[in-house]
Amino acid sequence: MSFTIFKIKFEVSYLFVSMVIIYIALDRTGYIIPLIISVIAHETAHILCLMLFRCRLLKVSFLIGTLSVQYDNLPSDKAKMLSLFCGPFINLIISLISYMIGNYTWFAINFLTFFYNLLPVSGLDGGEMLEIILEKLINHKLVVIIMMISTIVVCLSFCITCFFFTNNFSLLILCFYLISLYIFKNILKDKRI
Repeated sequence: MSFTIFKIKFEVSYLFVSMVIIYIALDRTGYIIPLIISVIAHETAHILCLMLFRCRLLKVSFLIGTLSVQYDNLPSDKAKMLSLFCGPFINLIISLISYMIGNYTWFAINFLTFFYNLLPVSGLDGGEMLEIILEKLINHKLVVIIMMISTIVVCLSFCITCFFFTNNFSLLILCFYLISLYIFKNILKDKRI
């Protein structure tokens, strides 16, 4: 499904909507709605920052587990870095405010969103920032290898933590998601989508 707001085309996949509805319906913890609001705030911060740098947004696509933004005038690397950091930063601000007013659920969700998005994993904000920095310092082939190793190390850390320390299988799901995100990002790059 697609719609246009302020001359920006928004595309939302039906699978994305279906998964959100299923998560909300099956949620017994009460964490899903705050998590969705946290993610919306995060992604809105990215988009607003891009708009501040006068990037003309063409299309925003909500896909499974990721958001794709297309714009016609590429900002500088500094602008990209700031835009990438704005998402986690808004989650940090929300978590601090939540902590000060005593809402520890919102604090935990937003702080974990902040921390998670700054992981040096390809496809996440921290990985994208690391990639921009490395591209300035070393050649592209070495950057690809470093990002692959970084992604694998983080995912293996989650798997080891899952099996040996916490018996928390949500970390295993998170690991699968991060690997899928890495593969999906590289497929999109190769096809120039």
